[in-house]
Amino acid sequence: MIKRLLTISLVSATLLLNGCGSDSEGEKRLETQQSLDNAEFAKVIANLENSASSNEDFLALASAYMGRAGLSLADLITVVSDSSESEDDSFGAFISSISDATKDSKTPLLDLNKATSNYEKVVGVNGCKETNSLSDLTKDICIFKGLSQTMGAATTMSYIADDIGTVFSEDNNKTDNKLDASTCAMQYAIDGTSANGCTVAENGTIEFASTNKYKSVNITLDDETEVFEYLLTIVTAPSISSTAVTNGYCTLESFASRVNKKPATGAYHVCPITEDSETKEITTGAVMADALNNGIDSIGVAADDDMKEDIDKFKKEVLDASGKPADAKITEEDIVNYLKEQNKED
Repeated sequence: MIKRLLTISLVSATLLLNGCGSDSEGEKRLETQQSLDNAEFAKVIANLENSASSNEDFLALASAYMGRAGLSLADLITVVSDSSESEDDSFGAFISSISDATKDSKTPLLDLNKATSNYEKVVGVNGCKETNSLSDLTKDICIFKGLSQTMGAATTMSYIADDIGTVFSEDNNKTDNKLDASTCAMQYAIDGTSANGCTVAENGTIEFASTNKYKSVNITLDDETEVFEYLLTIVTAPSISSTAVTNGYCTLESFASRVNKKPATGAYHVCPITEDSETKEITTGAVMADALNNGIDSIGVAADDDMKEDIDKFKKEVLDASGKPADAKITEEDIVNYLKEQNKED
């Protein structure tokens, strides 16, 4: 599935990005296209973020955000190549390629979310449904909208495991401790229970300089000494809590102190992706549920019958882990169950 998905997306990318602004007049539009061609994504964002008003502007802005996330046209070519060289067509090969592409980006998930938002300004939030009559151009945009959502899920998965590619490999013969801890934290956020094989210790509420507050919990796996910290969103019933997507460590006073490895001294916590209170919190389950419920379907509107069959098979595999019918809406708990199933040692 993944190879065909990436191939069709690459073809659409070439048409969409090269076509954006190519037939338009005006010095500003020509400059925007040249900036995209030269990978000057920050320049495009600075020029259009507060002034975009046309579909052409929104598409250019979406392309710039995807490029800044590490997924420019050149990056997509690399992803296709890396995935094609894999010995199997596993989701892990796809995730590993995306992780490599976005590793140097400072804010890949925020950028991918903004890319999705700008695509939706052109096609609408619910515009990529098979029941809709779509033009070829709209189908291309839907593929990119779905691609940005799916790549957001892949990036998220790379944050919650040490070696997510190995976990999803067809010949996996070991488990990933970090993923075990992550699914334990996700389950605890949903219903307050701890899964077999892990212990949860609450650290109380913490507040970052952004004014965002979280419940900090430590997860320890049975027979292991490493402690994993997670941040749970604080919600009002009946809403369920979720684990915030985090990357690296920082102090409560400054996100600028973000480092990859927790220092031996100083009060450092896992650092949330969202750095200000004005931006909607990005949570692990929500990103992946959105990709599986909406992102893959957006790609599916332009897919051939074989790819649609593969998409349905993959979604069924996720739902089977929870014993749900194939047409059910995927929830955060379904994702937890699926990740647990994938992380079992063969």
